[in-house]
Amino acid sequence: MGSLFVWLAIDALSLGGSILWLRRRLSFLHPAFYYLFFHLYVITIPAWQVYLGGSVMYEGMSGYMAIRPDEFARAIAYADLALVMFSIGTLLGPRIAFAWKARPRGTGYVLSGRLTVLLLAILLPFSLYFFAARRSGLGAGSLLVASGYGTTFALWLFACLIVGLFRFGFRWFLVAPLAILLPIVGLQGYLRFSFVLTLLFVASVYLYRTGRRWPPVWAWPVAIAIVLLFPQMKYIGKAVQEDDLSGAARRVEQALFLAPPDTELIIEKQMLDPYAGALTLADGLGKRYFGRTYLPLLTFPIPRFLWPHKPGFGDHVIAMATRSRPYDREGRTITYIAEAYLNFGIAGVILVPLVFGVVLSRAYRIFRSGPPGRVGQLFYLSIMVSLIQAYRDGLNSIVVFGIIHMFPIVIAWALHVMTQRGKCKFSLAQARQ
Repeated sequence: MGSLFVWLAIDALSLGGSILWLRRRLSFLHPAFYYLFFHLYVITIPAWQVYLGGSVMYEGMSGYMAIRPDEFARAIAYADLALVMFSIGTLLGPRIAFAWKARPRGTGYVLSGRLTVLLLAILLPFSLYFFAARRSGLGAGSLLVASGYGTTFALWLFACLIVGLFRFGFRWFLVAPLAILLPIVGLQGYLRFSFVLTLLFVASVYLYRTGRRWPPVWAWPVAIAIVLLFPQMKYIGKAVQEDDLSGAARRVEQALFLAPPDTELIIEKQMLDPYAGALTLADGLGKRYFGRTYLPLLTFPIPRFLWPHKPGFGDHVIAMATRSRPYDREGRTITYIAEAYLNFGIAGVILVPLVFGVVLSRAYRIFRSGPPGRVGQLFYLSIMVSLIQAYRDGLNSIVVFGIIHMFPIVIAWALHVMTQRGKCKFSLAQARQ
């Protein structure tokens, strides 16, 4: 564990240095904030837990290979390298994008009230039908309702309400449905991710409309409670669905450190362990994917009932799994860093975060430019809140959670382009920091 402590010290310096380096740019709406939170939550805190004697994935399980200290050290080193490259990209992005003699100009569309009402009038009943059908089970016999399309259409309900919040503000007839529907989604297994992302989106819209850089003080304890409850949410939801209220209460106590957690929760909530093991499994494959992990995006629109064996987003995880580390059966997530390593080796760990930092910092600069209330600004917020999911699951999640699940925003943009309503031009060089 001596070498692990050295890498923990280096990690603390890397994280602290990045925070100091980026402190003037940081805000709740800046992409660097989400990356720093990801690194702290997935790398730094779990690594210290391991060093202090915490449980390790597969430890003490016959026939399984526990994650070794040298694998943790390597994972921390690669994560620190990715953090530094992302920070460099974040600082260089605006300079690269705007180092022109002539001031570049952007074109946008201010969200129209009439088009927003038209969009909500059509899509709200549509998505509400799928949400109710999947919730009640009445549409279980329908292939469309039971398919992934049905889930996507049901989640459009939240995107529609957020579009309304962005355009009209926090009116009671928009806030009340969210307050009712969000707890339902939060207790629905894997949909707990949509619960958290929707909360982040709503908070981002609130901060944008009020001109704040950070949430008010009272919101931080709520945010911390949600972070603590998140790993337990699927267990809490299962207990509630089974009318086991005492079991649900016990899970809440465990999440808030009022009771000792169960062993399976300790292992499951650690995302560092699967990431560390995935680097070794990637080497065991003896090949690089060179971007093929992103190809399932091309076949994603095809329903699986029409193509049962179409490529999936987790095929590369299935391919690297072994008997001693059965990631395929367990549905492990390996983080975007291991995904980049699987695709391009150490070059991917360097270049993918660097490019990501450049692109996202440019997007933030455009977001801060020009007149408020643009469709592009709403689209930026949808991408930003999906970054937490993308860093955890892989970059495909940006498209799935930031675009497909938020497709009403894309439809709103298309309506404005077709009608040319609200069109505006602005100088990117005069962006507000």
